[in-house]
Amino acid sequence: IEKEGLGLIFAVKRFHKYLFGRKFLLRTDHKPLLSIFGSKKGIPVHSQNRLVRWSTILLAYDFDIEYVKTDEFGQADALSRMIQKTPLENEDIVIAQVEEDVEEVLYAAVRKLPIRVKDIQEETWKSSTLKEVINCVSRNSWPKKPEGKLKQFFDIRSVLSVVQNCLMFKERVVIPEALQKATLRQLHEGHPGIVRMKQLARSFVYWPRMDSDIEKLVAACTTCQIHGKTTRKVPLEPWTTPDRVWQRIHIDYAGPDNGQYYLVVVDAKSKWAEVAIVKSISSVSTVLTLKSIFSTHGYPETLVSDNGTQFVSENLHPCVRSMELSTFARPLFI
Repeated sequence: IEKEGLGLIFAVKRFHKYLFGRKFLLRTDHKPLLSIFGSKKGIPVHSQNRLVRWSTILLAYDFDIEYVKTDEFGQADALSRMIQKTPLENEDIVIAQVEEDVEEVLYAAVRKLPIRVKDIQEETWKSSTLKEVINCVSRNSWPKKPEGKLKQFFDIRSVLSVVQNCLMFKERVVIPEALQKATLRQLHEGHPGIVRMKQLARSFVYWPRMDSDIEKLVAACTTCQIHGKTTRKVPLEPWTTPDRVWQRIHIDYAGPDNGQYYLVVVDAKSKWAEVAIVKSISSVSTVLTLKSIFSTHGYPETLVSDNGTQFVSENLHPCVRSMELSTFARPLFI
């Protein structure tokens, strides 16, 4: 609908100087446009915004719109319905040209690799999986329920072809398993990173789980990790739930807010929070505040913080030692 409507809008704008101020007739072979552009009751509510804008443009003109059958509308479709003057080439010639183009792509791809076409041909026929895939592609006969490694090629069977005993995935060479490590080493020269390696690989080669192999190679490369732009993602390991209340507490400072800070202490078991308002976040103030809180709830076994300077200060060590003497034999301070 939009393409047919755009044709009318283009024609009206093109001949604006001839149409504006005069009544004219718009003829179209697309009947739905009559209810959109020719309705006397206004633009239909369900029309898209683009069609509404075009209807608004046509409001400036005085016209009638008329539907004409396609068979009786030949003068408008003349260019799109012209008879082919030049004869079509024979089918076998077209196929030969396509085959020749694919061979050029094959050699262009292999020239970028440290291996030769001969190597790919030999290793392809040594691979039982690729040999079976080539037979299926050549005969155009695949099993109804492929199993094992053959299943990996079944979903892409429509874009597989065989050129000079090499299996091709579109314009990319399918690399046998024996040559995949050598190909990865070549792609990894210069440590381009995951994104660039995948771009290079997707331009020339293919094998199942190729992207996964590239990611593993880059993840194991120390140079890539040092100079990489993004840090490696590490899965989160949540804290285990303590057995009893006040066994492990988490502390941190919040603020400043109106010149004051908040020492927040949260129990990992009950989620009970203790908040103390302080003027200073020094280690001395932290010790005094913690002693006040511990005098109410007792000493915890584990104290978790973000290793702020006030939490790792020497002034806090006596508090930790007293915690050890008062409650548990082996307290843990993190």
